[in-house]
Order: sequence, then structure tokens, then C-alpha cells
Amino acid sequence: MNSSSLVRKAAAAEWEAEFMRDGVPFGQIQQKWAVMLEKMEPGDEIWLWSSGPESWELQMGTEGLALIRAGQHVDSFITSLN
Repeated sequence: MNSSSLVRKAAAAEWEAEFMRDGVPFGQIQQKWAVMLEKMEPGDEIWLWSSGPESWELQMGTEGLALIRAGQHVDSFITSLN
């Protein structure tokens, strides 16, 4: 993952609110979120990433959340496909 695919960062609570599904943060993929949270350390950031507009136009787009530590990718998971 490169920095050009990072779209925006937010706090964990903000991501949970944004991805709330039937009263559960991240719904069916909640376990992936829990694993990422377990890896977090002070100073880490959670970013939304996207594969870019070209891939979405070709019906091959993906986006998700990434755990970034000191500018380096630590973990990520997909939240959306087309």
C-alpha cells in the first residue's frame, strides 16, 4: 500500500460510527476490525484507502481501512468492493 491510496484518517470511534451495520461496528466483518484494534499502539493512525477511480470505473475497485504506524502500513482490511 502506498501513501497515494490513503484518502482520509479518523479516530476509531468515528470509523465505528461510519461503518455501523445493524447496531454492530462493521457488521459481518467486525472481527477484522477487532484484530486491527488489538494491533494499535499510541500514535497509530487509521486511514481509509481506495484503489483509485480508474479501478472503480473498471468494476475492480476496492477500499478499506489501514492501520498506519510512523508512516508504515501495519495492517488493513477491505470494506467495499465493486
